[in-house]
Amino acid sequence: MSSGFRPVASSEPILCFYINRTNHTQIGRIANLPNSLLERVIRPGESFLFETCVEAALEVHLLTPDRSILLKTLPCSDLRVSNELIDSLLRWLS
Repeated sequence: MSSGFRPVASSEPILCFYINRTNHTQIGRIANLPNSLLERVIRPGESFLFETCVEAALEVHLLTPDRSILLKTLPCSDLRVSNELIDSLLRWLS
């Protein structure tokens, strides 16, 4: 299954957020960038906050006892945390 995403040059990093809203353990993986690999186990109900470039794509895999199955590929630009939310959180924390 082809994701349609191609490796591209990196740009400014963005903060991204994904939450596993299923009852199954997932693997989140950024794999479409050259010389870069980010991977994390995301348990049911758990969130994944990460920094990457806007051109990246998050592959979400279902983890089974035998293998992992690619469920979806999400553009990280769609997972970007807004600057307004970041500013609001920083004000709340200070």
